[in-house]
Amino acid sequence: MIKVVYLFWSLLIGLFTTLLSYFYVRDDSLYGYPLVYFRIIESAETTSNQLIGQSLGKFSYLVFLLDLIFWWLILSAVLVIVKNYILDFEPSEKK
Repeated sequence: MIKVVYLFWSLLIGLFTTLLSYFYVRDDSLYGYPLVYFRIIESAETTSNQLIGQSLGKFSYLVFLLDLIFWWLILSAVLVIVKNYILDFEPSEKK
């Protein structure tokens, strides 16, 4: 069972990764990784496309939160794999 502390640390690492991708990996209209490497026409007819669509220099909170959730899930899965299958964090019982 994964503890809340591990989830908190993976959230902090996910936040760091998202901030790094938003403010370091930057092109004219491409912010972040991986969810923003697609272009949506700003005059799209659906509401979801209008929410996700971004203009030049605009900070999109929706895409930022989606990136954060993506990285948090990926890093939590990696943490579970490392904790349960690679490292043994719990002491073994002595007989």
